[in-house]
Amino acid sequence: GPDNYSAAKTIEIKNGVSNEVQVDDLVPGTYTVAEDTSKNPDGVSLTGQNDIEVEVKANNTANIPTAEFTNNIDVGSLKIKKNVTVNGAATTKTLADGTYYFTIVGSDNYSATKTIEIKNGVSNEVQVDDLVPGTYTVAEDTSKNPDGVSLTGKNNIQVEVKGNNNTTNVPTAEFTNDYTPSPCEGEIQVRKVLKGRAWTSSDSFTFTLKALDGAPMPSQTRITITRSDADQTKSFGTIVFTEPGTYVYSVSEVRGGDPYIKYDTEEHKITIEVVDDTHGNLVAKEGTQLIQIVTIKNTYSETPPTGDSRHLFLYASLMITSMMGLCMLYLPYRRKKRKE
Repeated sequence: GPDNYSAAKTIEIKNGVSNEVQVDDLVPGTYTVAEDTSKNPDGVSLTGQNDIEVEVKANNTANIPTAEFTNNIDVGSLKIKKNVTVNGAATTKTLADGTYYFTIVGSDNYSATKTIEIKNGVSNEVQVDDLVPGTYTVAEDTSKNPDGVSLTGKNNIQVEVKGNNNTTNVPTAEFTNDYTPSPCEGEIQVRKVLKGRAWTSSDSFTFTLKALDGAPMPSQTRITITRSDADQTKSFGTIVFTEPGTYVYSVSEVRGGDPYIKYDTEEHKITIEVVDDTHGNLVAKEGTQLIQIVTIKNTYSETPPTGDSRHLFLYASLMITSMMGLCMLYLPYRRKKRKE
């Protein structure tokens, strides 16, 4: 102002309420008032004229000239994007469909909740507008996710919001969730039935398990059942299924050495069918069981079973040996008779 007058003043704004300051003891004359916009809070810009001139007159207590300034917060936006997969792969299935919940916290104690709806596995997003520039943290409330769905990657994603970015370069917090049903467990058990006599402490019967077409296997593929086993039943162990499917196995008996027992020669097929219940669990197909028992019967007989070539060979050998023995006894007797 006049006579090289220069001074600096500040005005504090709280809760968006207008405020003012009065400068006294000024020599009458023309004064220029300018806002130092370089020191304004982030995202705040001056609207209208700067360098406002006012005419100060002596003894003007009634009509004090005023330089009025208006500032605007240049608000910004952020986006939240939601993707879903099924078993780690993009999908158009509805297994991961549902409502996903997010919280946003940031500048000036800002807090909000947003939701994103997923249909037919298609990605979706929501935009949050009118945000004061600053750092915001977006978090997914995984406790409210659909059954079987888990967050992959990072939660609590930070984004930096700048003013006037509503149409271009909107910062995005992107989340991906995967639907993977929980595994289920099954078993294949063998029940041994021996007909014709009671079990003895020396009895033992061995069985093998094979998987067809890469079906998952238990820890054991060979088991032996004895009299001490409860109900003469034994399991190959737990089988863990991680995907839906039809799993086929075969159980066979290993031929034993008792010539009076007719061993089982059949290859017994077992099928376990696993399905997704669409609620995050693998379960047995309706009407089927995850634990399956195959019963294998052997028959004991006082005479060796027919059709056993090993036993026929044994009997033939015994017969030949007996005949040879008789011949050896008969020849000396015949010679003696001739001499007489």
